[in-house]
Amino acid sequence: MKFKKMFGRKKQNRRAPRANEFMLESLEPRLLLSATPMTAAVVTTDHLDYAPGETAVITSSSQAGELVHFQVDRTDGMADVASTTAGVGPAGNEAWYVIDGIGGFTAHLGADVSGDGVADWIAPDNDLTANSSISTTWFVEEQYRNSSLLVTATGQESGAVATQAFTDANLNTTTVVTSSGASTYGDFVTLTATVTPAVGGTTNPVGSVEFFDNGVSIGSTISAGIGAGSSSTFALTVSSLTAGSHAITAVFTGGANVSDSFNNSASGIFTQTVSQKALVGNFSVVDISNPRFYDGTTNATVTFADLTGLIDGDFVTLDGGIATFDNANAGLNHVVTLTGATLGQPDASNYFLASVNTSLADIDQATAVVTVNGFTGAFDGLPHGATGTVVGVDAGGAALGSTLDLGAQFTLVGTYVINWVFDGGTNYTNQTGSVAIVISDAVTTTTTTVSSSAATSTYGDAVTFTATVSAGSGILAPTGTVAFFDGATLLGTDSVVDSTGVGTSTWSFTTASLKAGAHAIHAVYSATGSFSGSQSADISQTVNQKSLTGSFTAANKVYDGTTGATLTRLLTGVLGVDAVNLTGTGTFDTKDAGTGKVVTITGIGLTGADASNYSLTANSTTTANITALGLTGSFTAANKVYDGTTAATLTRLLTGVLGVDAVSLTGTGTFDTKDAGTGKVVTITGIGLTGADASNYS
Repeated sequence: MKFKKMFGRKKQNRRAPRANEFMLESLEPRLLLSATPMTAAVVTTDHLDYAPGETAVITSSSQAGELVHFQVDRTDGMADVASTTAGVGPAGNEAWYVIDGIGGFTAHLGADVSGDGVADWIAPDNDLTANSSISTTWFVEEQYRNSSLLVTATGQESGAVATQAFTDANLNTTTVVTSSGASTYGDFVTLTATVTPAVGGTTNPVGSVEFFDNGVSIGSTISAGIGAGSSSTFALTVSSLTAGSHAITAVFTGGANVSDSFNNSASGIFTQTVSQKALVGNFSVVDISNPRFYDGTTNATVTFADLTGLIDGDFVTLDGGIATFDNANAGLNHVVTLTGATLGQPDASNYFLASVNTSLADIDQATAVVTVNGFTGAFDGLPHGATGTVVGVDAGGAALGSTLDLGAQFTLVGTYVINWVFDGGTNYTNQTGSVAIVISDAVTTTTTTVSSSAATSTYGDAVTFTATVSAGSGILAPTGTVAFFDGATLLGTDSVVDSTGVGTSTWSFTTASLKAGAHAIHAVYSATGSFSGSQSADISQTVNQKSLTGSFTAANKVYDGTTGATLTRLLTGVLGVDAVNLTGTGTFDTKDAGTGKVVTITGIGLTGADASNYSLTANSTTTANITALGLTGSFTAANKVYDGTTAATLTRLLTGVLGVDAVSLTGTGTFDTKDAGTGKVVTITGIGLTGADASNYS
């Protein structure tokens, strides 16, 4: 069968077509009919219960572009009656046809689709799309009140069949929630749910309404008021909404009212805005246990804080902030302001801090640390009185605006009492006290120092040590004597003051007896009059050795077979009677006789008790002569028998030859004549010495 035939208008042979009152409604409960016979087909209605006068939205699945047959039948055994709703589409159990995707027209009697010779109802697919899903509607007539019904959808090409049971027992409702208006935290807010029944009812809805805030129940009511038309109103008054935005919803649970029963319904979201509640802060900065004393600043410390406007049971605190006095001075009823405070603790988000009241508080005077000392000392001709200091809490320890009167001063010997007065001005407490001024003849303490005219000197030089004695107080110059010490050894004493000054005197001592080396010099002051003795610290005095010049000369000697030389020693520069000797040993270069022979001196040094005070410079060579040693030679001539010659035989004797020296006596004897005779004179000629050592002898 062609579509144009199905949807073409023709002369009606059963009854005139009724005016179409079909409408496209919410399809949220929709289920889809399978597109092919291989898949189970389904059909759904947008509700499972309707009231007379409502229009059921029926959704089924089909094959894309398929023609589907719809039929509603009773399932409760009741008989249909003549239609009372002519002009709104198929009446009672009349069937109708819809093609998937074909719409945009009103339902009407059209082609004989069923082939029974009678025009059939043709209705549009309200979703206008060939998508294997058909949305169509059916008007619920009064005769179906409290009936059980079944809708059947049959695919004319696929053969798929689906059914959906529904009833016409209860009236559907819609619920809308409103409030008494925007509110402030803590205010009472009346939430109102208006429940309106669908057409067909004769009474106002009854039941209960539960209200929700972001899905959390905040209360319910069963008390229904009469609203506009057939609606009922359910009101709930609450004061528990926190500050902020609230998504309020209401759920109506239907009951029965005479002949009508009502289905449940839920509202959409109504946004209730709750503003923060204003709080006023209060605080204090001092109390009996925590007074505020002057400290030179306007800083204040909050000791107590509370809030005005807080709802009972809420926990909110006034936190932080900076408290400040109107000025820093001590005084009564200062105005204190608190800035920068905030709200804290769990319920703070429901409030805002509108203002903070000022507070009145006192600043008590501070107590300065006043230290006043008397005087105890010896008479020195000067005036003496109390001395004192004041330490306050102002910058640098000052006590601004205060004065300290230390009383009179005294010069003469005696004991005095003075009264001092501290006037604290505005910010410090006044104080008074007394101290003693004692001026006595007591000994004046001294200190002694010592100095040297030359910290480094040479043995034998004169060094002057000067002791300076200073009085501990006053202007009188110390008197007495000063002893000068080298370690524990007394060097000397000076009893005559060399010079005086304001409270000082000097004594000096000169010595040239310091031995070479390091010395620790100190001075001991022995006082007279009203002064006490004192001793200086040590100073270092270095005495260098004195340089001496030593000279050696060697004596000439007669050959003695050795190299030993006899030295003459001379020291130049020895002081006074110092016991200092020059030492050294001389040695000739050889033992042999000769003139200008070199004598070498070894072991050069100084000995003696005072040798350590000197250093030495001396020659290490000199010259001297070794002269030949004289020997005595004797000759005796032996008697002989006349032999016609004058030759004589000699016996030779040398006296004085040293050791094993090789020396021999030479000479030839001759008789005065060759003739025999007695006592003849023998003359010796060629007398001399021979041998390796002969040159050392004469």
